[in-house]
Amino acid sequence: VPLRPAAPVEIRICLTSSREEIDVTGVVAWSNRFATKRLFTYPVGMGVQFLGAISRRMAQLIESCRAEVEP
Repeated sequence: VPLRPAAPVEIRICLTSSREEIDVTGVVAWSNRFATKRLFTYPVGMGVQFLGAISRRMAQLIESCRAEVEP
């Protein structure tokens, strides 16, 4: 179940390729709970806004994710 917007979160990202762990903090930026499918339905889940300074490795991970979704 997604958390409510503005809820604080602490996330640990485990990179299996390098066995590296990245710890970040943030807040829930948007949240959509499960709803019966209609003509237009928002995706279920939540988005996180990262807070504070992020590590160089985390910045690289974010850029890598952007490259996967941008044409």
